[in-house]
Amino acid sequence: MIRVDILYGGRPYSIGHRSIADVQAEIASGLDGDGRCWLTVNYGEGKAQETKLLITPGVDIALMEVDTSDE
Repeated sequence: MIRVDILYGGRPYSIGHRSIADVQAEIASGLDGDGRCWLTVNYGEGKAQETKLLITPGVDIALMEVDTSDE
């Protein structure tokens, strides 16, 4: 299984069952449209809370793909 860990605003988030290429494509598509997009992510450990991050040009965001098959 794969998940994407995200660092946004100094806080960790994650997206399960998606590749980093898929998430990058979603962000690029949103930025190409009206220059912003909402990215749906999970926040927290245990029971994660669905959260939406506003992505705009100039916003710092880091993505890291994690292979969870060994967990």
